[in-house]
Amino acid sequence: MVKVFLSLGANLGDRVWAIDKAIGLILSEEGITDAGRGRFYETEPQGIKDQPWFLNTAIAINTDKPPSVLLGFLQGVEKAVGRVGGEAGGPRVVDIDIIFYGSQTVNAPGLAIPHPRAFERKFVLAPLADIAPDFVYPGRGKTVSQTLKEVSENGQGIRLVTV
Repeated sequence: MVKVFLSLGANLGDRVWAIDKAIGLILSEEGITDAGRGRFYETEPQGIKDQPWFLNTAIAINTDKPPSVLLGFLQGVEKAVGRVGGEAGGPRVVDIDIIFYGSQTVNAPGLAIPHPRAFERKFVLAPLADIAPDFVYPGRGKTVSQTLKEVSENGQGIRLVTV
């Protein structure tokens, strides 16, 4: 089993329902177990600013699914919750990204692990720091907490919320 860290976000419809539904579907899958959950954060959209704020969290799972199989499964979860295609960075019912797959690095068509921009995104790092503050970011040699402290404010509005 490998510990995998996922980032989940939503900014359309009932955001809490969408994220909870996605987590429920993920954890009901054979070969996946719960290994931790971060808190919820509301975050300002990046890139396309004219859209609702996102609700973001992170979860840790243990799985024996290879990265490409896990990615396909997670894309199916997104569709089951109601995600349809759209422009990159645009509004969505739910978005699930693989941030870390253990300490492995994966560079394949359509799949890069660690997620290539996670190290600069507070909405990814803050909930990850809730569950894995001392996890060493593969290829960077710094912990998630250290990486979070280094991220500039630079238009990344973020606030902890209770849901």
